[in-house]
Amino acid sequence: MEEAKVFEACFSLADDLMWESEQARIERLPEQMAELSEMTNEFVRIAKQCYYQIEDIPDSEAILLGAIRYLNAQAIPPLRGNYSWFSNSLSALLELCNPNSAVGKDGLPFLLALQCGVNKCIEWAREDREEFE
Repeated sequence: MEEAKVFEACFSLADDLMWESEQARIERLPEQMAELSEMTNEFVRIAKQCYYQIEDIPDSEAILLGAIRYLNAQAIPPLRGNYSWFSNSLSALLELCNPNSAVGKDGLPFLLALQCGVNKCIEWAREDREEFE
């Protein structure tokens, strides 16, 4: 796993999660930089810890980075230091990419709804990509 890319994705997430509605005062900048560093390092640690869920499938690093970026897009700041949210959400996304057990017929309605949602996200991503090409 290329740690620099994981660090970059986690830094971006931490930076976005620290957003506050009020402008930060310059006096708080050292404190905020320390918090940003702490959050980034903890997100990297959690990402490495969760990586085992997908390490045996092709493009596992790209999947991990994509999951972190997806969480960044879905997060509603401020979520400063909410490591449980990140850990649980990342683990759930990676589980969906590489399931370790079947849910059975009772889980089929959820899986079909999930498939519909994923297809919609793919459609939106393609439209977005076309806008910038």
